Amino acid sequence: MESTSHLLQTICNATIEVALVTVDLQGYVTFFGKGAERMLGYQAKEVEKQVKAWHFYIPEQVEAFAKELSEQYQISISFTEAMVYPLRLLESYTHEWTLKRKDGSTLQANVAISALYQNQNLIGFLAIGVDITEQKDTEKELNRIKHFNEAIRSSTPDILYLYDNTKSQYLFLNQQITELTGYELAYWEKTGQNSLKNTPKKLKQMRQKNSERIEFEFSLKHKNGKTVWLESREVVFNKDENNLPLQWLGVAKNITEKRQAQKKLKENEEIYRLALKASNDAVWVYDTKKDTLSYPEGWNTILGYDEKELPQQFEKLQEIIHPDDWENYRNTLQEVRINQKQDLKFTTRFKHKHQHWMYFLVRAIIQRNNKGEVVRVIGANTDITEIKNKELILEKARVKAEKASQTKSQFLSMMTHEIRTPLNAVIGITHLLLEENPAPAQIENLNTLKFSAENLLVIINDILDFSKIEQGKIEFEELDFDLYSLMQNIKQTHETQAQAKNIQIKLMLDSDIPNVLVGDTVRLSQILNNLIGNAIKFTTEGIVKIEVTRIANLDEEVVLHFNIADTGIGIPEDKINTIFESFTQAYSDTTRRFGGTGLGLAITKRLLELQNSTIGVKSKPDQGSSFYFNLSFKKSNLQTIQPTNNTSYLKLPRIQNIKVLLVEDNEINRLLTKKFLDKWGVEVDFAYDGFNALEKIQSQQYTIVLMDLQMPDMDGYQTTQLIREMHEPYFKKVPIIAITASAMNEVAEKAHQAGMNDYIAKPFNPQDLYVKILKHTQQDILPQKIINNIEKDAQAQFNDTLQPYNLSEIEEMTAFNATFRTELSTLCIKNLQELSQNFEKNLLNKDHKAFHFSVHKAKAAIKMLEANQIQQLIEEASQTLNDPTPKTEEYETSIKKLNHSMKNKVEEIVKAIQEKFLSLTTY
Repeated sequence: MESTSHLLQTICNATIEVALVTVDLQGYVTFFGKGAERMLGYQAKEVEKQVKAWHFYIPEQVEAFAKELSEQYQISISFTEAMVYPLRLLESYTHEWTLKRKDGSTLQANVAISALYQNQNLIGFLAIGVDITEQKDTEKELNRIKHFNEAIRSSTPDILYLYDNTKSQYLFLNQQITELTGYELAYWEKTGQNSLKNTPKKLKQMRQKNSERIEFEFSLKHKNGKTVWLESREVVFNKDENNLPLQWLGVAKNITEKRQAQKKLKENEEIYRLALKASNDAVWVYDTKKDTLSYPEGWNTILGYDEKELPQQFEKLQEIIHPDDWENYRNTLQEVRINQKQDLKFTTRFKHKHQHWMYFLVRAIIQRNNKGEVVRVIGANTDITEIKNKELILEKARVKAEKASQTKSQFLSMMTHEIRTPLNAVIGITHLLLEENPAPAQIENLNTLKFSAENLLVIINDILDFSKIEQGKIEFEELDFDLYSLMQNIKQTHETQAQAKNIQIKLMLDSDIPNVLVGDTVRLSQILNNLIGNAIKFTTEGIVKIEVTRIANLDEEVVLHFNIADTGIGIPEDKINTIFESFTQAYSDTTRRFGGTGLGLAITKRLLELQNSTIGVKSKPDQGSSFYFNLSFKKSNLQTIQPTNNTSYLKLPRIQNIKVLLVEDNEINRLLTKKFLDKWGVEVDFAYDGFNALEKIQSQQYTIVLMDLQMPDMDGYQTTQLIREMHEPYFKKVPIIAITASAMNEVAEKAHQAGMNDYIAKPFNPQDLYVKILKHTQQDILPQKIINNIEKDAQAQFNDTLQPYNLSEIEEMTAFNATFRTELSTLCIKNLQELSQNFEKNLLNKDHKAFHFSVHKAKAAIKMLEANQIQQLIEEASQTLNDPTPKTEEYETSIKKLNHSMKNKVEEIVKAIQEKFLSLTTY
């Protein structure tokens, strides 16, 4: 037995091409032959009785094999059973495995496993492994080559072919020939020889020469009749005994589009060449690799040089480029090497051959190679000398105009300061005298003084407004406003002036205009005041009519038409276009007869233009004038607006614990301002100039500083900046209000930049100054309480001054028609009574829709009758109705109170209408 075992071992060790390994039942290697050592890199002594067979296998492969067997035999087979389980059914089996070598590399092997028996008892297993790695690699490479060839044949857009020189036919063509010609492969196989009948003799000669490679272009007819151009590259595939080509292997690429593009390019080049010649541009080409310049077109015509006289290298361009432009020219062209610019455009100056300088617009495109390197710059220089000279003239004119405009602004600022400063004293003292119970005989004189001073202020404001509009410094606000209330206020503003001339003012508003709009009421008022003021000024008798109608109702805005008509002196037709010019009036004696600056209509026209509108006019001498325009307003989300009130007639409460430093160089202004401050209980200290102000503010602390801006030696801006630069926190926080006689926009901005908190313009309304002081002295709760009281008192006074009604509108509208008067009066009564009857019920039920419907029906009557108190009750009711809190006893009490007031007011108006209009007999 031992001899047999020894013999077997000897045979196994002698077989080095095959790995023989025996394994015991526990999986340990008991024999590791020479072939196994060569194949796996281990020595037998490293393995035998020390290593289990699993050591040489890839665990994932064994697990996959176990899973495969489990699925095949419908039984769970473990990792350790997998290798030997098939031996239960077979004497031996063979399987491909990936084995691990000692050095960590792997190999592919066919492993045959058999069971070993002794005396019919299983004692282990014999594994015989053959290395098939090279075989597998070969198969893999062959498959790769096969797939690669198939991919080339099927995916390349080019025609692949094998051409036999002796048979004059194609032995092989890929499918792409069908794609390019429309004929199937079978067609080419049958007609291959005949297809070469038209082959150029030159190509036949090329194929028969002793060349290794040829390139040529040829054409084929597509099945649809069109010509297909191909570019072919062929290499010798086989030669005869005389070393002459037998077969050619070729690739043919479709270049039909390329040929067409070349033809088009050639045509375009000719057109471009002619266009350049016609445009008179100077063309140049810079080869960056060779550093050479060429000049195809235009240089001789434009600059007088022959091509040989022009610089041939880039740096020599300095000879004909202006010294001030050379650095920019060189840097611009050199920068394209760094960045990825594709084109250039800049201006420079070139020297003419006759030594004068010419301006050129230089445009160039950049050509790069596949690496992104610049290889060529192609440019064209356009002569812009004439344009540039005009620009220089215009620039000089612009600088001159800006300087003149700046001088004008400085002049206006200085003049308004000089005028407003004494005017501030005049208006301020007039206010004080009117508030100090003057004798009745003095009131008329004081009012005349006040009126004259305010008229002078209007003229100053006209000049300033015109200046601001000219400089484009007008900004339009977007605020919610009640158009009806605004128009009533504007009308009332002009009532006194109209009554003095025995002129009637009629206001008519379309009832379909929304209650609340969004827009700039200040600028709208300015436009209307200018037009209405002019209408009254130029009318000696008759009427001034103000009409507002809705002409468009869009989703988010309405368009209104405004018309101001008068029965005045009218305007000659040849003067209508001139009345909107600055400082111009229709008649030479207008200023002497009627006054004014001649700026009102110019301002009005420009304000409308800035809002995308225009003003129109219709007029005839002695027959009156009509000025009209359209304006768009956004719709508001509000239904009503609580009226705001003027506090100028209120008695202002005294202010406690406020100490003001008044910095003012004008003695009258100091006296006047102190008078108001004393009246309000404010302690005041004076500084006569900026230096004095700095001394004062460092010696003691003030609650607020009132700073005049225009002072000698050191103005208010400089003084404020020095105060703000002081280190203690007090100097940075103390409120500083600028007092300025200039109303220019930049003054407010400059004051803010200097560190001032606010500003007030001279001549100031005393109440404006009062509110500014309250606003900036919030160290105490008292100022806010006073502001609340002012608003409360203003509301109460507004309510007290509301007139219950005005019947003059009905009287004017029906002056010559008694029947119409009866109908109109009856309709007004009906609308008011329906409003009153449903008022309480709609409010108690919180029925918004019914409430607003009844108000809308009565709206025209309320406006016509100027029933301001009823309008006020409606606004209060609307606010109560919009209160989100549930109905309570307090709510119902409030409603009943409102309803009681509403019934009384309606009854009062109804009774007045009946007595005045319906008690008369109609004929």
